[in-house]
Amino acid sequence: MPLTFTQENPIRGGRSLAFASPQILKLPNNPAVMYLYTMNSAGGNAQEWHSKVGTHYGLPMVSFRDAPWPRIEAKELEWEDVEGDEVHPNDRGHKYCADFVTSAIQKVLSDLPADHRLPPIPPIPAPMISDVFEFTTILNSESTTATASEGWRLTEGGPFGPGWQTDTPGSVLRIPFEGTTASISFWRIKRDMGLSLIHISEPTRPY
Repeated sequence: MPLTFTQENPIRGGRSLAFASPQILKLPNNPAVMYLYTMNSAGGNAQEWHSKVGTHYGLPMVSFRDAPWPRIEAKELEWEDVEGDEVHPNDRGHKYCADFVTSAIQKVLSDLPADHRLPPIPPIPAPMISDVFEFTTILNSESTTATASEGWRLTEGGPFGPGWQTDTPGSVLRIPFEGTTASISFWRIKRDMGLSLIHISEPTRPY
């Protein structure tokens, strides 16, 4: 399960990673989690803050940045040798990433005892920040059914996947959910997009 976190705000990204990591670690199939750090064209990344999360949860971490960046600074390697644009590795850079990850995994495997002597999976540490976002879900037109839809139509495209769309003023959409907090994602482009009025109510107290 790949996770991608922006490098634009490393502190906010670190907080998000601290919320997302235990969600993955607590899945029934006990998935393994590893952090891979890349870089931008200034050699920056979120490694400082993300590594605090990885250390807290005892996770393996691999830094692609730490290998080529000193050579780039020393003029021994050109940025274009390993990067395709401002932040994304090119084919050679991706090969390095794959080699680093594979090497880390092979080291873990070589240090493991025989299957019958494998130690139990250690308990997951207490939340680094909070467990308030540990149980979350995304509701869209594929995962839930609107209980009322007047003037809205289903859409499969858009940046957030399947959802609802309308161009009729006064349209009404009612979506059921259970929880304590809700966030809404909407697509907005640089032109008149209309205004939305949002109500959240209890089942026994409809708006």
